[in-house]
Amino acid sequence: MVAVSMRNQATIEGRVGNVPELRYTSSQKAVVNLSIAISNDYKAKDSDEWVKREPTWIEVVVWGKQAERCIESTAKGCRVQIHGSLTTIKKKRSQTVGNGKLAKPVEVEYKTIGITAAEIRYIDKPNSATESIAEPDF
Repeated sequence: MVAVSMRNQATIEGRVGNVPELRYTSSQKAVVNLSIAISNDYKAKDSDEWVKREPTWIEVVVWGKQAERCIESTAKGCRVQIHGSLTTIKKKRSQTVGNGKLAKPVEVEYKTIGITAAEIRYIDKPNSATESIAEPDF
């Protein structure tokens, strides 16, 4: 019998879609959450024109010293390549349930698949995190 090694690895490339914010956990560990937009555009076979499609959004979590470096080098719109492991991320969002006078806002907790970053490569970036890149088309 041959042992098969399975690895939880993922690499994505896309544009940062949010303004990164550095937070600290209760145990003072630095964390940054990024939303990465991956283009799904494609070139039409018959016309050589690009067809726009909605991007795929991937949530990325960056921890520790890398999170502190990330906040200095990352801005909304910059293109990055991220290598890490797939993980389940808990998220919350508000939505309205019901309609008319019976409508009320509720907070929904859900899980999504994301990536815990092990390495971030900056393909293009501003000179500083406060300088922005032209707003991407997503």
